[in-house]
Amino acid sequence: MYRNPVANITPKTVVFDPERSSRSFFKVSVTNTSERFLSFQVRVYPQGAQGSEFHHWYRLKPRVCAKKPPGTTADFEVEIADSPIPGSEGEIPLVFEIQALENRRLATTVQGHTVKVLAGRYLSLNLLAPDNQIRVDAGKRVSIPVRVRNARKKAVEVSLQLTPMALPPDWLETEDVQLTVGADSAESAAFSVVVPQASQTEGERPYEFAIEIVKPKLTQKVRSLGTLIVNPSGVLEFDCPTRDRIFPDDRDSERDRPEKPPIAQESKDAKALSRSVCYPIELTNRSNLSQTLNFEISPHTHLSKKEDIICRIEPETVTLKPGEQKPFTPSSPTSNNRRGSIGS
Repeated sequence: MYRNPVANITPKTVVFDPERSSRSFFKVSVTNTSERFLSFQVRVYPQGAQGSEFHHWYRLKPRVCAKKPPGTTADFEVEIADSPIPGSEGEIPLVFEIQALENRRLATTVQGHTVKVLAGRYLSLNLLAPDNQIRVDAGKRVSIPVRVRNARKKAVEVSLQLTPMALPPDWLETEDVQLTVGADSAESAAFSVVVPQASQTEGERPYEFAIEIVKPKLTQKVRSLGTLIVNPSGVLEFDCPTRDRIFPDDRDSERDRPEKPPIAQESKDAKALSRSVCYPIELTNRSNLSQTLNFEISPHTHLSKKEDIICRIEPETVTLKPGEQKPFTPSSPTSNNRRGSIGS
């Protein structure tokens, strides 16, 4: 009389840590409840993946047992060598299928057991740069090199993603990289970044970014933080578009004028400004650093030393951010001269 075999499997859950060499296994005991001699084999697969051809995640000993008399038991050992679902972690439910080789209809299926795959860090990620910093000149393309190491005994398909934290997204030429990392080996890859011209960057500012393994899905993030620093560069442009000015014509002699009461200081300043000329100056910061400027204005050498030339600048200090253009005006009050100029 033929009866289906009875299986006893322990423990309920096995923990598999890919970073440790300790063994993780199930014990399977199969009892021949038939009245004939039978030999048995055991097959294990993740729940819902009965047709899966991926069988290398466990080792079975023995592969097939010798024929067992009725009422006796055959013992098997299922050792976990990898995740049942490639790249997956956490608790994975399993299905144990036991069959008699002499009659495939004599079979037993057991569910309710799981393998818990720990995240481990079988994949490690390193940014190949001193102190995780990469320096680049403005207007240049730069590669951000990384290396992925796989500690497992089988190859892994890996996807990397660069997240621009403080790094402007429009600088990125490469955001995703795919590579295959062989068993117990390492592979290198690179992301490409194009830095704009100096006036569109900030020199010495740390542009932070992160590179992360997004495939396979890991319960613990594997990422590397880095910094892109743009070297100081660029120029400060100075231009005075109008270098010659005509002063107001005042030919009356001071001694021919009637005496007037003393003028308050404020009135004197207003009068001086009414008899002044201005030389507008245009400043453009085409560097990637903020610039603070202080100016000294002096009369041109060909002006007569007898003239009372007073020069001043408004404002006295000018600060320009990268890429900023700002006009500014020194004024030159005078008394008798009809023509003034500013040199280059």
